[in-house]
Amino acid sequence: RAAGGGKQPPADPPQLLIQSADAAWAGLRPEEAKVARRALLRLVRVADAGEQGGDTRLLVRLSEFDRAAQAVLNNLGATPLVTIDRDAASGEAAAQLGDDLLPYWPRLQSWIQEDREFLLWRQKLGVIIAEWKRLNEDSGTLLTGAPLELAKRWQAGRAEDLNETEIVYIDRCVAEEE
Repeated sequence: RAAGGGKQPPADPPQLLIQSADAAWAGLRPEEAKVARRALLRLVRVADAGEQGGDTRLLVRLSEFDRAAQAVLNNLGATPLVTIDRDAASGEAAAQLGDDLLPYWPRLQSWIQEDREFLLWRQKLGVIIAEWKRLNEDSGTLLTGAPLELAKRWQAGRAEDLNETEIVYIDRCVAEEE
């Protein structure tokens, strides 16, 4: 007990959240931490510079992650880092960042700042791929020129941060160009 017999004042929720998030993170082995960082960043919709509202949480189907990421996300579902829910549209299991994690967890904030340029590019790529799929993989929706060069550079430097769909799409663009 504190001097004077008083009780410790309750910690404010963000402080508790940060401590429990850090504790969950500390429980990961190094190879799990690498996979977890990648997976957690996929659960964020990064805001563009002039955009209102800032970064927001995304609900992402587990099927969009590889096996290693699925295993890590399922394990993190028992921590404040991740909640596992059902995607209303598909009924599939889906992951989302824990409540209030995005604005308050400094580690996640620093990753987003470090990777903002890549994350914004990958988000835009996701929109293009969705349109490509909607149009039955029409070659008119494939990247060419400067956007394709940029995609090739990101793929060369950050292949482990791309999912199977993104890699298939970029490879298809490259094949079409050649």
